[in-house]
Amino acid sequence: METKQLNHLKAIRELRTQKVRQSINEAIKSLYSENIIPTKYQVNKKTGIAYQTLNKYYNLILDEVKNELRI
Repeated sequence: METKQLNHLKAIRELRTQKVRQSINEAIKSLYSENIIPTKYQVNKKTGIAYQTLNKYYNLILDEVKNELRI
């Protein structure tokens, strides 16, 4: 493939990753606001994001949210 196409595909992949991470972040915050300790199962039910993807990002995002909310 041409370099231009590869850069375009990379940009699309990064944008999709940002959206997934944002969805996970919002779901975790939503669960905390409902006084529910978030689990991967609950985040999956709220977002529909596959467990394979959740396993990749969940712990990192959970730590970020805890630090942000000072939990």
